[in-house]
Amino acid sequence: MTLFTGCVSPRRLDGIILNSADSESLKNRQNKSFGIAVERLAHRTMIDIEGWKRILPITDLFWKYYQQGTVVPPEFGPNRVPNQFLEPDRIELTIEESNHTLIRLPFTYEDALNNGHVVVVLVYYNCKSNPNNPANHDAHSVVLFDHDKHYYYLKNSVHKATPDGDKQLKIPKDRITHQTYCQGRRKTAMFLTKNPNFGDDTDLLSHFGLLLEFKHK
Repeated sequence: MTLFTGCVSPRRLDGIILNSADSESLKNRQNKSFGIAVERLAHRTMIDIEGWKRILPITDLFWKYYQQGTVVPPEFGPNRVPNQFLEPDRIELTIEESNHTLIRLPFTYEDALNNGHVVVVLVYYNCKSNPNNPANHDAHSVVLFDHDKHYYYLKNSVHKATPDGDKQLKIPKDRITHQTYCQGRRKTAMFLTKNPNFGDDTDLLSHFGLLLEFKHK
C-alpha cells in the first residue's frame, strides 16, 4: 500500500500535516476511488507508464527471471537464453470483475478463488446509523484470499478490531451486500430484524470485486 500510494497514486498532504490534521474535509481529499485506483495500476496515462511498472520491486522481479532465462536444447543454440515471456514490456496487467455469490451473476468470488486468484473488494462500515445515506458510509479496500462453505476470508488493510476480525476478516457469505443494503429496503429491514447485533462496526462486502492478473501480450 505504501508503494502504491507513493509511486502510483500520490496524495496531497491535506489533512495529514500538522496545521490541517484535524480537518475532516481535508482528510477526505486523501480518498481515492476504488475503480480509478485499479485502472491507474493497470493502464498507462497520456504522459506516464502503467502504474505497476512504477513499483520497482515488481519490474525488478520480472527482469531477474528474464535474465536468468530458460534452458533450450543444445542443437537450437546457447544452453540458456533470456525468457522473452518475462520481459516487462511484453507483459500487461489485466482486470476482471467477479461477483458476490448473492448477486447471482456469472464468475463469482468463489470461481476466482478456486482458480487460484485473489480479489480486491471493498468493505463498508458505519452503515447502521445512515441506512438511507450511502454517502456517509465509510469504505476501504481489502484482499479476499480464501473461502469455505459459509465464510469469506479477507486480509484487512486497516487493523482496527471489528466483530468480523482485525488483520484478517471473516465475513459470512449470506450477509447482505452493501448494494442491497442501500437499495433493497425490504431486504434491509428483514436483515436488520434477523441481525439485532448488527452495528456500525460490522462490515458489509461490495457486490463485486476486481482480480488482477499478469499476462503475456
